[in-house]
Amino acid sequence: MLNKLRDKIRDIFHIIPQEIRIHASHSLHVAQVLKQVLQSPFVGWATKLIPTNIDDAAVPILLNAITKVTPYLMIVDSCKDETDMEKMVECWLKQIRYQDKVVQDALIFKFASLLTAYLATGKIEDMSKFDYIVQTLYTGSKNDTQD
Repeated sequence: MLNKLRDKIRDIFHIIPQEIRIHASHSLHVAQVLKQVLQSPFVGWATKLIPTNIDDAAVPILLNAITKVTPYLMIVDSCKDETDMEKMVECWLKQIRYQDKVVQDALIFKFASLLTAYLATGKIEDMSKFDYIVQTLYTGSKNDTQD
């Protein structure tokens, strides 16, 4: 049963356009760093947001996208006026740090989906598609590490 599910996920993975897979991969990397910061805050976390395999020209695009999607996940209004990406994300992380772990994971996952959508289209729309893509890629990567 699990092997069939794994095969199905791999089949779906290959249908997703390469460009969107790359955006989702970068988004999942950013989400993983944010999750680490939530679990154990550390100095210099913002520099770790940038995946090592990203093109230098894409770095400002990724940082801009992070600034665009973070406000969608604000729990309180106190951070909405922040314009600096690092301060905005820090404020958001402070908001969710004391939430239940399940809520934290859901918000981090949604962050990855929003980021993928914005990087792929420049908009926040058709989110069910991007939620599915990010979940498929995340699950596929977990299955690959368990082989």
